[in-house]
Amino acid sequence: MKAHDQLREELIEQNEEVNKARNEAEDNSKLFDILSTEISALSVKIKELENVNQTLNQLLSEMS
Repeated sequence: MKAHDQLREELIEQNEEVNKARNEAEDNSKLFDILSTEISALSVKIKELENVNQTLNQLLSEMS
């Protein structure tokens, strides 16, 4: 009976660890999605700034 109880406790603990790992994986997946969205938004902003920079350089060039 003691071995059965010990095995049961180990299985419960293992189940808790699996559930914790699953939750962490879901959290990491959500974080990955958020970061991917942020990176995409930053890429768009960088492109816009590059365009502004190009326009300003052209204006400076024309003023010279």
